Amino acid sequence: MPTTTKFGFPKGRVAQTLRKILYPDLTEHEDEAIVVCLMTHLLLEDRINGLIFRSHVQQDAPQPPEGQKPSKTSDAFWEILVKMGFAKKYDRVEPFFAQLFPQEAKIVWKINHLRNTIFHGHAVKEAEFNSNRISDEETVENIFLSGQFAANATRQVRRDDERSVSNCKRLDQKDKRVVRQRRHRAAPTQAHESA
Repeated sequence: MPTTTKFGFPKGRVAQTLRKILYPDLTEHEDEAIVVCLMTHLLLEDRINGLIFRSHVQQDAPQPPEGQKPSKTSDAFWEILVKMGFAKKYDRVEPFFAQLFPQEAKIVWKINHLRNTIFHGHAVKEAEFNSNRISDEETVENIFLSGQFAANATRQVRRDDERSVSNCKRLDQKDKRVVRQRRHRAAPTQAHESA
């Protein structure tokens, strides 16, 4: 059995080898910090996807009789949702989420900013979370725990009041105007932050 892949990388160490080729200055700790950041962001995005999906499809759309497969509409909506950029998704639930969990709502944007700093700017060595470099052990722990707090808050929203998330669609005219103004101001930045 060959000990290398068909392209000559050592089996069992392809990712490590590629990381050393692409970013030779990264330490193992920085590499792991990046993974923690990405996994935390994925956790948050998965929870946000679930909130939006349930609030729009399961609350607002007719459901098939019990025991039948979900409708093609549900499947199509899920496909659209997972392709949507993170900022667009979070903008849909943030007004409600921020009212119930203001600190956790801010954490979501901080983790998204960190992810964008690392993955779009390739500024791994300079990347910070809450003004602390990700090269610090406590910062990596803080990223993970902060993401857990925010993810648990989205779970609490799901348990307590999913209907209220769908009510975000029914904001009064003043709130809609504020959201439009915020989006308009953030539009140039969101083009860079789209994930």
